[in-house]
Amino acid sequence: MTPLSATLGPARVVIDRLDRRLVALLARRQAWVEAIALLKGDPARVHDAQRARVVLRRVRRRAIRTGLNPVIARAVWQALMERCAAHETALLQTIAERRMTYIKAGDPSGR
Repeated sequence: MTPLSATLGPARVVIDRLDRRLVALLARRQAWVEAIALLKGDPARVHDAQRARVVLRRVRRRAIRTGLNPVIARAVWQALMERCAAHETALLQTIAERRMTYIKAGDPSGR
């Protein structure tokens, strides 16, 4: 083992722990995104440019306050919001397709 790998090992363990926590938090966030998608009910209502601007401003302030590079924070949240919007759209489209299947099968309630 080289001196560098001996130093990196413990640091990577910490990074791995943080990654596990981030994934768990992102899973919780995704569940809320899905709930909000259901409240919106329409793929056309998924993207809200004004909300996105507010979120990015808030994230920038928090990043600066906590020592996170605001450029990194913006890139991460921009990608996160774009992927979540795509996920919301896909979820709502799937629900709409299932409703159409039920309606075609004779159940007008769509359930």
